[in-house]
Formats: sequence, C-alpha cells, structure tokens
Amino acid sequence: MRRTGIRSTHLERDHWRSTLGARLLVVPYEALVEDIAAWVPRIAAHVELAFEPAMLDFHRLKRPVATASVAQVREPLYRRAIGAAAPYAARMTPFVEVYERSRAALAAGS
Repeated sequence: MRRTGIRSTHLERDHWRSTLGARLLVVPYEALVEDIAAWVPRIAAHVELAFEPAMLDFHRLKRPVATASVAQVREPLYRRAIGAAAPYAARMTPFVEVYERSRAALAAGS
C-alpha cells in the first residue's frame, strides 16, 4: 500500500528521526521566528557551514531567486502565520480525531 498525505508525513518524520538520530535537526518554526539569531548559527553548524551574519539578513540579498516563494524570500521571517489555524480548531476536531486514530493504526502496521 502506498501511503500519501498527512498521515505519511508523520510516519516519514518518525522514520527519519529513528534512522538519522542526531544527524536530523528539527527546527520548530515558532522557535526560529522567536530567536533567529540563536537558530541560524545552530543550523549552519549542523550542516557544517561557517556562520555568516548575512544569513540573518537573507531577505536583503539581491541575487535572483527562481522559486515560487520569491516574495517570501524577500521579506524577513514573520509571525503572522503562527496561530493562524487557531480559529478553525473546533471545526477541525472531527478530522483530527480520525487522523490520530488512522495514524495510530498505520504506526501499528494495520
């Protein structure tokens, strides 16, 4: 059975965490936004790059960007997406309950 979608995302993350251990650096977006000056040097060190102050000012670089996220690359990290789903939490409860049951069943191999 081919697994796709949100359920497989959790299984894949769990797989890579168990496979890679400390080689996988998980960076919570909220933490990155709150303290980019602490996280960026840590990320750079994790991938064995020397930290450069310009890494904190990525949005000021003038080089071409050829991705669909070009507008996001041109602005600093922002907080406006954090908590954006909160107003929909009550509506999402039935989905979340089914999702969690399905996730548990997949993880158990059924």
